[in-house]
Amino acid sequence: MGKGSCGQNLFTGKGKSRECAQDSFPTICGKKFDGQNHLPTVLKRRPFGREFVPLEIHLKNCYHFAMKIYLATGNIGKKREFQEILRGFDVVIPSDEKIEFEPEETGETFYENSMIKARELWKIVRAPVIADDSGLCVDALGGAPGIFSSRYAGPDFMRGLPDGKKIPQDEQNRLLLEQVSAAIKSGIDASLFPNGPRSCRYACSMVLLFSPERFFIAQETMEGALVESLALARGEGGFGYDPIVELPYMGGRTVAQLSPEEKNSISHRGKASRAVVSQLAASFS
Repeated sequence: MGKGSCGQNLFTGKGKSRECAQDSFPTICGKKFDGQNHLPTVLKRRPFGREFVPLEIHLKNCYHFAMKIYLATGNIGKKREFQEILRGFDVVIPSDEKIEFEPEETGETFYENSMIKARELWKIVRAPVIADDSGLCVDALGGAPGIFSSRYAGPDFMRGLPDGKKIPQDEQNRLLLEQVSAAIKSGIDASLFPNGPRSCRYACSMVLLFSPERFFIAQETMEGALVESLALARGEGGFGYDPIVELPYMGGRTVAQLSPEEKNSISHRGKASRAVVSQLAASFS
């Protein structure tokens, strides 16, 4: 029987276990190969009360290596967030391995686009892939820019410029705030908006794909409200629209003012990733 560096039997779970766990999470250091890509997975976990402990296990402590997860993005900021969320995993984006990856996102929903990206990268790497599609949905704009958030270029180019080029983020932020202010001045009925007239939310659809036939998916949101003007944008963290999205339940701070730990605990992406990984763990319980 093999043993982890903690001295615990990898297959029976007997022996020392707490030394394998991140911080003081009680867990059993397990190893299992599923016959595809020799994927190491968690064999089982000890319950803590009535709840299973988080699946943030330091695999390096147990196996001397981290499980590699490919992330279907070219966004360095998104990679940093995922690495914080998926501690103990080696998060790799295509550019890290000089892989050319620019899939055509033709979906009409966050889910469709996340699945397109996951399947296209899987065809190249034939290894576990996480893909997400996320964006900012503004109630005063009927949910726009939504899936076109990264390409948004103002009211005349809601789905992006004809040449496909992206404008600077500061310009996107300015145009979005001006468009929302114009919509509010036009007399739009904001009585049903959950977070006031500038109500918005980030949405994230995430896929964890092992093969085209085997995958898990989750979609989550993070509620907020836009600041009134670009002069009120603040914060150095995060990326994208984060400096102009306020969170009333976080003391009125913007998303960009949160620490990485705070953001991951409440963000659309953090919640979706935990849901996907917990579903994976449950399938092997």
